[in-house]
Amino acid sequence: MKVYKLVNDYTSYQMLQLDTIQIVEQLSREDLIRQIRKMTSSNNSSLIAIWGKVKSTFAPMTDTQAVKIPDISVWKGAGLVFSGRAHAYFKLMLEPFGEFLPVNIEGDDFYLFHLMEEGKVDLNNSSRKNDEFGEPETVTELKFDSENIEDKLLFKSKYELYISSFCNQTFKDLYENYGMEGLIFEDNLARIY
Repeated sequence: MKVYKLVNDYTSYQMLQLDTIQIVEQLSREDLIRQIRKMTSSNNSSLIAIWGKVKSTFAPMTDTQAVKIPDISVWKGAGLVFSGRAHAYFKLMLEPFGEFLPVNIEGDDFYLFHLMEEGKVDLNNSSRKNDEFGEPETVTELKFDSENIEDKLLFKSKYELYISSFCNQTFKDLYENYGMEGLIFEDNLARIY
């Protein structure tokens, strides 16, 4: 099964301007800073019960002239942002892999996708470079267990330190068939952007 790393197309599409501090301030729940901060990494607990009204904007990345708003984009590593249109197409299919948290962006409905699904890494065909203290620093080769991710449209990886979101071929095909825009599908899973 083919696997892709999801990457933003920064040259053509704007990015969500929302960080964890803004979220906890808007929710008036400073006590949740750790839980929200880990939202795009190791937090696999539901956040929907504590979620409330969150607002934000899109803006181009520095040194780009991007004006388009993406249908789907990456947010802070293993998080994703879905437009209302993308949410309508993918909501039911993606519910087993995470949850959609509403965000109002300049009057339009968007959704942060809190990805909670892990993909099993093929340790025989993956490798990491460690720092001087022996802690994992950089993934140099990354492969996933094909059987494990076959039915997982989206997933993340602790092995990769939750830096990215990944998808299988089925998700890519659906994205293209639905005419979605905003993502690049990188097949070199260890490539750093």
